[in-house]
Amino acid sequence: MPQPPSILITNGTVLDPSRVFERRADVLIRDGKIAAVGLNLGKADRVVDAAGMYVTPGLIDVHVHFREPGDEEEETVASGSAAAVAGGFTTVCCMPNTKPALDNEGQVEFIIREGQAAGLANVYPVGAITKGREGKELAELGSMCQRGAIAFSDDGVGVADASVMRKAMQYAKMFDAVLMQHCEEPTLTGGSMHAGLVSTTLGLGGIPAEAEQLMISRDVLLNRTIGCKYHVQHVSTAGSVELIRRAKKEARSTSCTWTKSCGPSHPRRRRWGLCTTWLKLRETRHETWFGTAGFTRSSSWSTAILDFQLYRLPTLPTMRASSRRPGQEYGIYITRPATSSEAWR
Repeated sequence: MPQPPSILITNGTVLDPSRVFERRADVLIRDGKIAAVGLNLGKADRVVDAAGMYVTPGLIDVHVHFREPGDEEEETVASGSAAAVAGGFTTVCCMPNTKPALDNEGQVEFIIREGQAAGLANVYPVGAITKGREGKELAELGSMCQRGAIAFSDDGVGVADASVMRKAMQYAKMFDAVLMQHCEEPTLTGGSMHAGLVSTTLGLGGIPAEAEQLMISRDVLLNRTIGCKYHVQHVSTAGSVELIRRAKKEARSTSCTWTKSCGPSHPRRRRWGLCTTWLKLRETRHETWFGTAGFTRSSSWSTAILDFQLYRLPTLPTMRASSRRPGQEYGIYITRPATSSEAWR
């Protein structure tokens, strides 16, 4: 079998979080593996000039929607994987709000097979917490975990029944799994944006910040004696950040992600250009809360850098040579830094 050509990536700013490494350096790739990182590394069959760019390990997105099965006209595992690696993401976690929902081991195995057939990004399914995402009866968490589910969520709706959520936490603790909760109290929902001055001015129904905060508070209390790995999805209010900060200070296994825009995972919402999360943050005047809940944000990055240590994702295999950007087939990504104005668009 012929050996792949050696590649030398020069003049880029190399980021390696595992070593807290961030400085200008070259990267030498030989036999499909990173051979050296430094300066004056010699010659290679192919040279990539990364001046003014970052060279990073493959990125991980723990919240994607590939819409398969059920809405293949919008996205499939194959097309989503191609989009992921084109953007530098070598590992993605698929949400379970498909048609039908990913609530059994067969559906989990289907997503894994489709991801392997695509042969691009590592695709890990997130199983549903309840059957059909209806919030009434627990799905087969143990079976899905054994078949490769990386976490569990009823994404799109929150688990409103406290008894069901408590049982889910107990099972998650038993299987050392992560629960990813869509925190939104259903009796306070029904609007199209954050309830406040903007919604009143536009005459649109609003969702109060308390809808999110009530469910976070309940779940944090439920998890106090259980201690499962609990993750709050798409946090959108300052009060929620404060609740999560307190939970983290009490040494509970709590984390969160923040969503700035709807993006390609919500094709029907793209035309609006805004989403409820951004309006909530603007209206609460809490647009720069990074760092207040144990998270950091670099001024040169257009996305938040959150703590994903709870997920224990498997070691990433090297990527196939069909990837779209120079160097990407080896699990690395070269990208230009965003300016401060681009980062907030």
